[in-house]
Amino acid sequence: MTGTASKCVLILGMHRSGTSCLAGSLQQHGVHLGRVFEENPFNKKGNRENAEIMKLNNDLLAANGGSWENPPSALHWNEEFASSRNAIITMFVESESPFWGFKDPRSLLTWEFWMEGLQDISINLVGSYRNPLLVAESLYARNKMPIEKALSLWEIYNKKLIELYETIKFPIISFDVDLEEYKRAIDWVLQSLKITPNGNITAPFFDESLRHAETGDEATIAEMGDTTKALYHKLNEIYEGQKI
Repeated sequence: MTGTASKCVLILGMHRSGTSCLAGSLQQHGVHLGRVFEENPFNKKGNRENAEIMKLNNDLLAANGGSWENPPSALHWNEEFASSRNAIITMFVESESPFWGFKDPRSLLTWEFWMEGLQDISINLVGSYRNPLLVAESLYARNKMPIEKALSLWEIYNKKLIELYETIKFPIISFDVDLEEYKRAIDWVLQSLKITPNGNITAPFFDESLRHAETGDEATIAEMGDTTKALYHKLNEIYEGQKI
């Protein structure tokens, strides 16, 4: 790739963990996401995902015997997959937007594939996480996924998120916080990415109705398994330690 003075922003996190809200918030401040879904049955403001990227990730996972809910043990791709990926990246580069990027939770599973295509581009990562039991409740409501399976999937995705953080270090924010705290977190992310805030925004992208489950007695840390609890504690630790 050439002419890449712009910066790529990859938004990472487990499904139902606030990545759509984070993507929409960054989009408000000028991050170019291309054509994305702006309305979905389970997300009134849309999941902010690009259909081509989502399809490519799904096809790649399927080619390796897996899916977003059954991650493959290894990932391999051929020139056809690489060519499709590179065409998408070129489309973003040619938009000449100062900041561009995409959000798809599956990208945590296909990370190496995307990094191969982005190796000559300035990449910035930002992550989002959420209380695992609330994620599980949301996946049950949307997909009828058993709670135990959803928690296991939460562990797989967030282990990858933490592994990436420990290698690269990038902002990770919580989707469990209230509106004012979330607004401060977005300001912090913008500062970290060196993005000038859009002063013309009349209302933040985030509102409380984007969360379809709320932390309650049924979603306490004490109810989690040891591994899940440790990962959630680590994410909270990262978030608190990074706040500006």
